[in-house]
Amino acid sequence: MSLVLYYGSGWDSCYLHYSLNNGSSWTQVPGESMMITKTINTKHRWYRFDFNIESILKNDQCEILFCPNHNGIHWDNPPYGSTHAKDTNYCINLNSNSIQNHNAFSLVSGKLSMISSPMSYKPVFLVSDLDGTFVGNDSATSRLVKKWKHDLAPRGSVLVYNSGRSLDKFMDLQKEKNLPFPTALIGSVGTEVVWFSQEGKIEIDEEWNALLEGHGWNEKVVIEACDRLVEKLKGSCHWNPANEQNKYKKVISVKTECVEEAVRE
Repeated sequence: MSLVLYYGSGWDSCYLHYSLNNGSSWTQVPGESMMITKTINTKHRWYRFDFNIESILKNDQCEILFCPNHNGIHWDNPPYGSTHAKDTNYCINLNSNSIQNHNAFSLVSGKLSMISSPMSYKPVFLVSDLDGTFVGNDSATSRLVKKWKHDLAPRGSVLVYNSGRSLDKFMDLQKEKNLPFPTALIGSVGTEVVWFSQEGKIEIDEEWNALLEGHGWNEKVVIEACDRLVEKLKGSCHWNPANEQNKYKKVISVKTECVEEAVRE
């Protein structure tokens, strides 16, 4: 039987120094290499380690002590006051009940958490709008982010935001709400697709742009049509700010009483 530990880190390689017998004996520093998982995340790489706990389950109480490190030089010790720590190491207390219900843990940013769905560690594909869905209720958002960070992301899950927000407006919201970075952003109501790499790079999907071009999009014609409408309905129609526009998305606002006339035009 094994106990799985997922560890989120910015390190390019990771080792786990550990003891399976209450600290009586330890692996040789730096420990055993952790396996990198196929997750896409701009802040953390996710590593996995499987503890073989078959031999220690016969004990009524047992502690696994461990500390991740980078080549034995840099150590990720638990923060002061951590509830899952013993001295300078992380600690998992094992007994038959806890192992039956929770045989997987995640460790990221100094927080050790039990993964709440132990029967299946399959990844999920989550696509969500932002305003009024992923965000809008701070308490619910906080719970969802915690679930994503400590449970779903370590499994290799994929997160996509599908929003009317542009990339710039998404980045503002991400900083404000401390949202997890997605694998991809479908932004500006589908007119831009942005990929986020594990190394933190942001890449515009030029193939999607080419597809839009191939459907006969003519930016000049659209701008001219909008300009004519703004001029005709002067005072009741105006261009929206520049940060709401892009090559494939043009936005004007029209007063309610003039909507039908604007549509006819």
